[in-house]
Amino acid sequence: MGLRTWAEIDLEAIRHNLAELKRLAGGRMVAAAVKADAYGHGAVPVSKAIEDMVDFLLTATVDEAVELQDAGIKKPILVLGIPLDQDELEEAIRRDIRFNLAHKEILKMAAEAASKLGKKALVHMEIDTGMTRTGFDLDEAVDVLQQIGENSWIELEGVFTHFATADVDLDFARTQLERFKNNIVPIVRQNFPNAIIHAANSAAIVHLPEAVFDMVRPGISIYGLPPDPKMEGEMGFLKPAMSLKTRVLQVREIPKGVGISYGLTFKSDRPMKIATLAIGYGDGYPRILSNKAHFLIHGKAAPIRGVVCMDLTMVDVTEVPNVRVGDVAVAIGRDGKAEITATQLAVQAKTINYEIVTRVGIRAKRIYKFPKESDWTQRSEGKG
Repeated sequence: MGLRTWAEIDLEAIRHNLAELKRLAGGRMVAAAVKADAYGHGAVPVSKAIEDMVDFLLTATVDEAVELQDAGIKKPILVLGIPLDQDELEEAIRRDIRFNLAHKEILKMAAEAASKLGKKALVHMEIDTGMTRTGFDLDEAVDVLQQIGENSWIELEGVFTHFATADVDLDFARTQLERFKNNIVPIVRQNFPNAIIHAANSAAIVHLPEAVFDMVRPGISIYGLPPDPKMEGEMGFLKPAMSLKTRVLQVREIPKGVGISYGLTFKSDRPMKIATLAIGYGDGYPRILSNKAHFLIHGKAAPIRGVVCMDLTMVDVTEVPNVRVGDVAVAIGRDGKAEITATQLAVQAKTINYEIVTRVGIRAKRIYKFPKESDWTQRSEGKG
């Protein structure tokens, strides 16, 4: 059975990106973010492809970490999100899954769970230096560090913070860095000399080399996308790993004055040739791109006409010769010399490229190009 809509994931490109980021990090340890199904790229296949290149893998939930372990992943996994309840904490401790120690209640629950299991909880303590999302405030962190040092069931494997603006506002990022360096790092170095200190995300690896500490945490850049469109130039070494493609289902000619799709938001201003594509917002293609973006067919732009439907999208192929049912239409990726990037779509959709690739749905089958293999292979690993 043929594919209607699919995402091609180039694992060799991911390994290339990771190698370049490791070079920038100057040999520091690397924790690779594979949360949210590896930003839509497939957490299990991606993790298997890079496991030999990283020191940790990063997920958002304990469930995501369990999925990786059950698939045979052996590298240590750190859950950046806060465990939901006692059951999740016990599962993490039982499996040696590291987790984010972000507030005092988690410290209490983790100690109780570890004592119950007779096994230490491996934690990374988060310090909120200005993100105002999760983590301990600076004024309580010192007291908590002392409590951890006195608790035999808690092993402080790492301490970290997260930058809010390393891609767009370096002044504030440096303020966060100074807060972390001046208030937390010396105490950790003195009292927990084996703890891994980490702060640098994708943007900070490039913009704040002084923030690499012991380990870096690249995310979106692993997948070949810059954290912000303004960083495309300085991160020109990246190779996008995902291409999103679909098929032409129908081609028809319409006269002037004909409305297209729900609400008839577009009406033909001349006779046109319209192709219906097998992709819609049910596949993760943003509805907000209606009448804004375009697809590539035979290497030429085919603008969207009318509203993107749940399962279908209509495009203008008047200027694209010889379009037939079954032809490939590219939503993200290259077609000949032309290219559409996730970052370009994000700008048009007034969002970020993270969201564009992460929202690609499970109906879009993932087809993987594995390192040292020339052919694309459909695998059932991971979602999609």
